[in-house]
Amino acid sequence: MASSQSILARRFTWFLLGAVTVYIFQIIAKHRTVISSDNSPKQYDTFRGWLNTSVNLEASTLRKVLTNHIKGSKALDMRKRLQKAGFKPSLLTLIYKDGFKQKKRMTKLPEGIDSIPLRGSCAVVGSAGNLLNSSCGREIDEHDFVFRGNLAQTIGFEQDVGGKIDMMVLNEAASIESSICLTNTSNSCYKTSYETFKELNDTYIWISKLNAEKNISYAHNLVAGIKQNNLTVRIVYSYRGMLPLVTKFWKIRNPSLGLIMYTAAGSMCRYVSLYGFYPFYKSPSGKPLKHHYYDNRTLNYTTNHHMPAEYELLTTLNKSRTIRLVSDRCRII
Repeated sequence: MASSQSILARRFTWFLLGAVTVYIFQIIAKHRTVISSDNSPKQYDTFRGWLNTSVNLEASTLRKVLTNHIKGSKALDMRKRLQKAGFKPSLLTLIYKDGFKQKKRMTKLPEGIDSIPLRGSCAVVGSAGNLLNSSCGREIDEHDFVFRGNLAQTIGFEQDVGGKIDMMVLNEAASIESSICLTNTSNSCYKTSYETFKELNDTYIWISKLNAEKNISYAHNLVAGIKQNNLTVRIVYSYRGMLPLVTKFWKIRNPSLGLIMYTAAGSMCRYVSLYGFYPFYKSPSGKPLKHHYYDNRTLNYTTNHHMPAEYELLTTLNKSRTIRLVSDRCRII
């Protein structure tokens, strides 16, 4: 009799544990919420649906890192300030279709023209030498949207800088050089330029310093070169020259492309992480650093731009938890 009662008790215990386990899985599945690239919540009602989603542990971990460091109210306040100053995503990132429809006093999105929508998490990747041996590649690629500048090389550096490119931002010099290379097949730079743009398949190419009243010809030439070579990148431009707006907002003369990229990201992204923004030839520990992680060029950081001042500005925003400025090695997610 006692033995029978013991068996029944064990069976009841296992049944109870099984029921509790199923109930827990149901609760998890019901309330599992993820943030998509457009920052809208998507809910999955079944445990099987949760398992089959594209959400992974890396993305979940990155989101925790972002929300722990960045204060939502601070980031939102910055976005409002930028948009009030004229950096509205709907006018900042117009997608080229059949011409550059720019007007000095444009205040709303032109009819028939699309723009890039708001994003959730964005990585703005500079080219500083401190990215070498940083192991930041996986973390960078986990962001919803990745900005890079001036055709910075990623192949061969994926472990440190990642490989994802959603928007490649070009300054005037890079735009002109690319247009010359792509429109002249006999030019020595044609093959390299063609292969670079071919790798950027379906990527947005933002001509960041375009000013319709002064220097739109090189933009037409770049579009011609892209069409001539049947490249599938997508040209993006702003409704007016960015340089005066960025200068006025940040009170920094002749801002760098990096600051322009962050300004754009700050106006259209919920969370912004910056990598490769370190304008110094030595690390805090005294270790020598390259100017670019991918070449051996040198640059005086204060001759044309004011990069140390920009770095100080970004450091302040990082300390106030408005952005996340990554200057050290990344923890592999």
